[in-house]
Amino acid sequence: MGTADDAYRFIVLRGGICSDEDYPFTGTLGVCKASRDGIAATIDGYCKVNIDEQALKCAVATQPVAVSLCINGSFKAQRGVGIFKGKTGTVKHGAVIIGYGTENGVDYWLLKNSWGPNWGEDGCFRIQRNVTEIGGKCGVAMHAFFPVKLGVNCHIADNLNIVEYCHYPKRRGKWLDDELLGW
Repeated sequence: MGTADDAYRFIVLRGGICSDEDYPFTGTLGVCKASRDGIAATIDGYCKVNIDEQALKCAVATQPVAVSLCINGSFKAQRGVGIFKGKTGTVKHGAVIIGYGTENGVDYWLLKNSWGPNWGEDGCFRIQRNVTEIGGKCGVAMHAFFPVKLGVNCHIADNLNIVEYCHYPKRRGKWLDDELLGW
């Protein structure tokens, strides 16, 4: 699995990313067919959220946050509704936290998954929040990142209670971009 920080670095060095409409997710393994044409969005860098569920909640309150989870077979088998309270696994899986809430006294994170709308709750799932496990249920707060667009959301990056570090890779020149990105 690639990590969010690798993906964000790629987007910065490439000069942006195309839209889902121009380059839809297919859910299959294959060769990337992206080109330098059709840039729909750019970012200036990315930040890593502190390993703390309260810091993660503050970051999610302002924008979606990409996370890596340690899941197991029971997680992947979760097909219906409900809040995942199962055991942490060893398989790394990426998802995006898009919200949080409480149901029947149980706090949860709302995450968007890449397994399609027929999995979980219309492609989303809820995982227990505010647990005693370090880094949250399934390590949800261990590797959490969000993109930064200077002048738009950099105020979050300046909050040391939320952010562990920020990285702003610089585009260095066509020859280096071509070499790093395989163009």
